Amino acid sequence: MADVLDHAVLDVRQLRPRLRRDIRITEQIFRNESWFIVQDPITCQFHRVGPSEYRFIRELDGQQAVGDILQRLAGELGEETLSPDLAAQLLNYLQQSNLLETHERLDPASLYETYRQARRKRGLQIASNFLFINLPLVDPDRFLTRTLPYVRPFLGRAFFVVWLVSLMTALGIVVTYLDELISRANSVLAPSNLLLLYVSYAIVKLFHELWHGYVCRRYGGPVHEMGILFLVFTPFFYCEASSAWAFDSKWKKIYVSAGGMYIELFLASIAAFVWFGTNPGIVHTLAYNVVFVASVSTVLFNGNPLLRYDGYYILFDLLEVPNLWTNSHAYLRYLATRYVLGHKQESPAEMVGQRVLYVVYGIASFFYRIAVCVGIILFVSGQLKGLGLLLALGALFAWVVVPVGKGVKYMFFTASTRSQRWRSGWVIGGAVAAAVVVLGFVDVPMRLYMTAAVDYREVQVARADAPGHVAEVRVRTGQRVAVGDVLARLTNEQQMAEYRKAKAELAYVTSQYAALEPTDTAAAQAIKPRIEARKNHLDDLAKKTASLTIKATIDGVVVTGRLDELIGQYKSTGDEIMTIADTDHPLLKAAIDQEDIYEYRDAVGEPVEVRLRSRPAEVLAARIDKVSPRSTRDAPHPALTMSAGEDLLLDPQADSDTPKLLHPCFVAEIVPTDADLRLPGGAVTRVRFEARPRPLAVQWYRKAVRLVRTLWL
Repeated sequence: MADVLDHAVLDVRQLRPRLRRDIRITEQIFRNESWFIVQDPITCQFHRVGPSEYRFIRELDGQQAVGDILQRLAGELGEETLSPDLAAQLLNYLQQSNLLETHERLDPASLYETYRQARRKRGLQIASNFLFINLPLVDPDRFLTRTLPYVRPFLGRAFFVVWLVSLMTALGIVVTYLDELISRANSVLAPSNLLLLYVSYAIVKLFHELWHGYVCRRYGGPVHEMGILFLVFTPFFYCEASSAWAFDSKWKKIYVSAGGMYIELFLASIAAFVWFGTNPGIVHTLAYNVVFVASVSTVLFNGNPLLRYDGYYILFDLLEVPNLWTNSHAYLRYLATRYVLGHKQESPAEMVGQRVLYVVYGIASFFYRIAVCVGIILFVSGQLKGLGLLLALGALFAWVVVPVGKGVKYMFFTASTRSQRWRSGWVIGGAVAAAVVVLGFVDVPMRLYMTAAVDYREVQVARADAPGHVAEVRVRTGQRVAVGDVLARLTNEQQMAEYRKAKAELAYVTSQYAALEPTDTAAAQAIKPRIEARKNHLDDLAKKTASLTIKATIDGVVVTGRLDELIGQYKSTGDEIMTIADTDHPLLKAAIDQEDIYEYRDAVGEPVEVRLRSRPAEVLAARIDKVSPRSTRDAPHPALTMSAGEDLLLDPQADSDTPKLLHPCFVAEIVPTDADLRLPGGAVTRVRFEARPRPLAVQWYRKAVRLVRTLWL
């Protein structure tokens, strides 16, 4: 019967604990020092201990008392022997990890307390990592063992040569068609592609996780858990290959960690060949999705050591620093409690290099994890507002409420911090006061950003003044025209027939008048009004016929594209044919958020910096020429709306013929400083304005309000 020991009650030196007989212990070398890995084959958990702890653990046979073991080891190891206190702590750790079996009396209170703490710890882990939840499903060990002979050829050195050649060839294709591959990434999340994207992701990640298992089985490591990882409530596969911890070579462990990315890159290489050799279609799109998934997910997640995925385990095996994530954050907590709050503790890092590594990695991984989660929440909010709001509230609870609650409990309600509570209170109060002063009262430079689209001061939208078919287009896109130049000509056979008929009727009536005038003046005078009516009718028809010829009314440049497609099209009265713009005087129109309008009221004439999206490295000087006195729901330019991929949201209930903005905005007109500057019409730019300095709290509040209104209101 396996009992649980309460070493806080019993005298540790009188105990006769026994290490579980199925526990496996292997020696490993980390930085030229011997360490021992204690493996629990039931839970597949691993524990690392030093030589002194190992010598003590292996003597736990259930026959010898702890006091006798410590006394004998003192003669063998000298000062390296564990003290009774350290031995008690180690036994408590072994007990809580279920690594001991004993015939000592069971202490129900201790057992219940251990269970309660474990359950509470698990609950806090789920609450603080609600975006990353594991759900074990199957034990794949038998399947992997049976199929390993068929997969083994793909795990050896010969296949590595094939893998390397394929990867280099695929990289050549990617580099050659890099612009096309990047441009297609904008539509990878299009609704029409989502199903194929998920299929691609499922295929790639299934191979990824299976390969972890196959490599682990190749070196004899069991794989007893495979399931689904819910990343922002989206299911993905995962495979538990932690038995690689017991491998004697760090390179074997690195191969297990890299196995998933190894096969992913091979699949991406094959997919690149398929994409290159196929025409647009389902196979072509599926191949592109595989390339996209294997590259983006590897860079952002699997291959990135700042997240606890493959790249992380590869890094700590290369550096031979186990538990890098846990130890880094533990060291940051130690620094905060030791030097800020004055609570004396033993440093978890002994060497200077180790301390530097823990600080750098701990800070970088913390902020990167937050950035990834915030990015995911913002993305989900853009697609599903309700779910995004729930995720944001959950993140606020997990990242703010829970840590603050744990910190307050530790500082003010823990026995070990009782002597330092006054100092803790003063430090926290001082920090809060300093933050309020710095954030709320100290002005710092404030930069405001606007998205603007290139427009022109003088624009002619040439429209059809009469219905007809486009028979001729006499200009081309980009051609400069002058006032009166013919742009296009329409034909209307019915109208031309009416004109010819009216002309013939006028000629007939005129001939009648000429024949009667010498002989019958009265009859001729009676015909004269008919002649005037026919002339007026003919003049009207002549004007309509002349209106079939479209002419330029301003000097400018033709900015409409695909003019050759107009030939043969029917145009009703008022239909747009082409646009002429005075490109010598470009004008930028920007939308100003209501939260920022007070900063722009007195900004007329102030300089701004403009960067074209197509040329982000080039800075153009400009100035604010005008700011609208009142807000409007009319978009300053169609290129700034969400339908064009920008930020201005359109009201879904508005008429599609007259679209309106969901939130009103103010409009700023910006003119380049260089009078000779030429900018393409409709081009989107980023405008930066140096506003008056404001406290950071004010700036952050405005950004938060804008974000909440955009995403969830």
